[in-house]
Amino acid sequence: MTRILFGLAVMMFLLIASCDSNKPNPQNDSDNTTPAMGSEGAPCYPNGTCDDGLQCFSGRCVELPDSLTENEQMDEDAGIEEITADADETVDAVDTVDTEQPDVDMADEDLVDEDTYDDWVSDTTDIQPDPDIVDADNVVADEIITDADETVDTEQPDVDIADEDLVDEDTYDDWVSDTTDIQPDPDIVDADNVVADEIITDADETVDTEQPDVDIADEDLVDEDTYDDWVPDTDAVADSMVLCTGQTKCYNATVEMTCPTEGNAFYGQDSQYAALGYCAPRSYSISGAANNDVVTDNVTGLIWQRTLPATYAGCSGGAPAGSTCTWQDAVDYCTELTYDGQTDWRLPTRKELAMLSDYGRYNPAIDTTIFPGTQLGYYWSSSSSAGNAVGAWRVSFANGGVSSNYRTDTYYARCVRGETLPDSTFTEETISGKVIVTDTVTGLIWTKEYSGTVTWQNALSYCENLNYGGQTDWRLPNIEELKTLVDDTISSPESTFPGMPSSYFWSSSSYAFHTDYAWLVGFDYGFVTDSYKTSKSYARCVRQ
Repeated sequence: MTRILFGLAVMMFLLIASCDSNKPNPQNDSDNTTPAMGSEGAPCYPNGTCDDGLQCFSGRCVELPDSLTENEQMDEDAGIEEITADADETVDAVDTVDTEQPDVDMADEDLVDEDTYDDWVSDTTDIQPDPDIVDADNVVADEIITDADETVDTEQPDVDIADEDLVDEDTYDDWVSDTTDIQPDPDIVDADNVVADEIITDADETVDTEQPDVDIADEDLVDEDTYDDWVPDTDAVADSMVLCTGQTKCYNATVEMTCPTEGNAFYGQDSQYAALGYCAPRSYSISGAANNDVVTDNVTGLIWQRTLPATYAGCSGGAPAGSTCTWQDAVDYCTELTYDGQTDWRLPTRKELAMLSDYGRYNPAIDTTIFPGTQLGYYWSSSSSAGNAVGAWRVSFANGGVSSNYRTDTYYARCVRGETLPDSTFTEETISGKVIVTDTVTGLIWTKEYSGTVTWQNALSYCENLNYGGQTDWRLPNIEELKTLVDDTISSPESTFPGMPSSYFWSSSSYAFHTDYAWLVGFDYGFVTDSYKTSKSYARCVRQ
């Protein structure tokens, strides 16, 4: 009996289990059956395709617009999720990064490619210098890289670039600071004229690259060079030239000669490089009524009193009385002058006044068609003498010499209007083992080293044959260029040029009145004077 009861119990248990297994299971509902390969939501076919109307995206068949491909979507996602800002740091998507770009219609997938997006954001993968862009001998790569901590305003003008050919990658490069192209462009500027110290964008510097609104619907309307003029260009250094001296002739050690050819004795004179365009020709405009007329210097922008009085108001020197002034009286005369309807006249600085001298002329050393009635004597400048507490600077228009004298002496005065011309400032850079010094105002590049004492002829030859800092186009400076190294606010030496000795240096300019003399500058007290060409002084070379 026991066996019969046990058997019945086993049969009932099996029957109950069988009934439970036939109950429906929501997790295995037939509605969730795996779709067929190639259909929407299903895996793609092994060849990466799907049924009609579907596209393979991340291994699944989905319905996408025809204009959006898998690779493009992945690029877009990558750009949203993470922006590389620094070689050592990743900026998370939640951080605020200003990467504002111009409004762009990207309906056409070929319109803006991946390289264009790279130009919009700072890409540390290409932060190293491109050797095809810059001459490594002339630019130190470490000095011209924009640091990751720098604040750069990359606001661009509103641009319609519906035509993919309208704006190319180089144009975008001009809009934003791109670490891949931060070196000079050899097609725009001569790298020989660029000094890295001057084109560094400092890590703490804020660069404003805002451009004017421009309609560039015509791709030929605005070229790359035009954009370069809008934004601060690391390629550029002040390329302004110093005025020409006025000399047009050549001279040997004593008299005028036919200008020599390169490689011959006395080659490299003032007039020869002026003819080659190495200085700015003098240019003046005359305007105003008679006796109230003015001369505008078209190079410097200064406006000069053209007609001088027979006697100066407030002055008592000379004969007749008042025809010359003490220094203070000359300052007061110009300050109180009303001329050509203007009242903002002033006595010119030494630098400004000395630029009127024409070293191709003498007695007077000035263009008398532009400045008629100029006296053969000294004219006061407003500059005090740093080497003489009771002295001030004066310019002789008999020959163009510059010197200082007691303020109580009496001389002529000519007044000027306009912004005061800046004094030179200098930067140093070592290239090929040699230190070169660049004037950031004039753009001139100088050797820091200089010759021993030599004659004028040998000074010309020294610079013409010099190989320094990897360059061979050095020359002896003309007198106007050499004068730019003077700083009359200091003395002994009267210059802020690095390592300038208190000595005399030759210029390439002869003295037109005594052609066996040439012009020099003494950097002890800043005098501009002349000396026999057979005497000996130092030579410092220049290029641009």
